[in-house]
Amino acid sequence: MSTPPPDVPDARGPRWRRVTAGVLLGLAILAVILAPVMLYVRTQLLDSSEFQSRAETALAGQDVQTYLTDALTANLVARGGAEAERAEPLVRAVVDGVVSSERFKETFGRAVGTLHARIISGETGSRVIAVQEGVDRAVDAIAVVNPELAQRIEGARSEVQVGKGTTGRRLAQIAEQAQKLRVLGIILPIVAFVLIALSIAVAPQRLRATRRAGWGLIAGGAVVTIAVGLARRTLLSLVDDAVVRGAVGETESALISSLARWGAWVTAIGVVLVGLSLFLGSPLTLREQAVRFWEGSRSRPAGARAIVVRILVLLVIVLLAIFALDALLTVLVAVIIALLVAYGIAELLRLAGVGAHRHQPG
Repeated sequence: MSTPPPDVPDARGPRWRRVTAGVLLGLAILAVILAPVMLYVRTQLLDSSEFQSRAETALAGQDVQTYLTDALTANLVARGGAEAERAEPLVRAVVDGVVSSERFKETFGRAVGTLHARIISGETGSRVIAVQEGVDRAVDAIAVVNPELAQRIEGARSEVQVGKGTTGRRLAQIAEQAQKLRVLGIILPIVAFVLIALSIAVAPQRLRATRRAGWGLIAGGAVVTIAVGLARRTLLSLVDDAVVRGAVGETESALISSLARWGAWVTAIGVVLVGLSLFLGSPLTLREQAVRFWEGSRSRPAGARAIVVRILVLLVIVLLAIFALDALLTVLVAVIIALLVAYGIAELLRLAGVGAHRHQPG
């Protein structure tokens, strides 16, 4: 049995470069998963003005309005005693009109912004939203119909409690810790980009390294998107009341559902890298690539790696369908756009002499 001479180089390049590229890519994938989350937390959730704007968006949801109406009506009825209890339908109707008004939207936003600023600064105190202006408007409206009742309920509590019990305390603690780590929202995206660039630069075969980096981005984006869907299910499972569950769902949609779209675009960037490496490494046209892909998807996979890839792709699609069905369409659209972008970039680079050349007919 013969062995190759020791001076014959490995076609895949030096081992140390392959190992270093793999380690860098592994770290890059971890950074890719954390980077959009921390950037989103920094820019969308820790900024009080942005958080206030999202709270006002959440108020447009019917379940959120119902929750606030129930809470404020209970405060007014408790203040007014037996007479207010008998007039509860009137009180509720007036409060509902106040809560659904455009003016209350601004009042609610300011109250949420105040609570948000207090929580992330680490101040202790009740986790309540004070909407005194809304209560005063309700009392004034009731006074037009029933002055005596209005006099009884005047001075009612204007606070609406949010995040009751241990769940509320944990959310407040998470917000406080996230505030301390907000600098990661800037550092991690830069670190992720640098690690990906280094993993490609160090690798002996850069087209293959680019493809692997793309798959890493795709995996990271999919994890973020699925995690958002899982977080929604977890939050909804913490409450039993149907109205509260609906309010939590609408609030979650206003606050963190956009993060799933961020994950989708991270996936799209990964598709650009994968597509770019494939298009540059093959002389086939876009139509020929599509036909080849379609025929390959219908045929039996050859080799263990092809089987593993198909299983992983199917698993990601199933998980997206279960935990983030709304984001699945966004991901699919982003993938299609990314492939077209990758092909366009590959064609421009091919004109500059980069990549596999096509044989001209004749």
